[in-house]
Amino acid sequence: MTAVPRISLRGIDPKETLVLQDGRRLVNGGSGPGGAQSVDFNRFPLGLIDHIDILKDGRLADLRHEAVAGVVNVFMIHRFRGLEVYGSYGTRTLVSPNDRGEETGYLLAGYR
Repeated sequence: MTAVPRISLRGIDPKETLVLQDGRRLVNGGSGPGGAQSVDFNRFPLGLIDHIDILKDGRLADLRHEAVAGVVNVFMIHRFRGLEVYGSYGTRTLVSPNDRGEETGYLLAGYR
């Protein structure tokens, strides 16, 4: 069983980090350690991420109660023109020779 990718700023519990997609708040879902609710980063397709902004100050006036550790804003690609093919294969660690291989791949195509 693989771990669910979650983000923890400053070593604070992941549920204390506010995660936005294109500036809109995402609803926390899934159970983390100890039953904590946090955003699963598998929900973002790898090929559609444009960039990620990390704001470590949780002192935003309108978000101060939700963003104790900080804010992570994931910006997606909305207009894509062309063709992109990506593939990778590897293991997570080099510690054990019995580690299972991991494959990742995507095909992104669009016109506008």
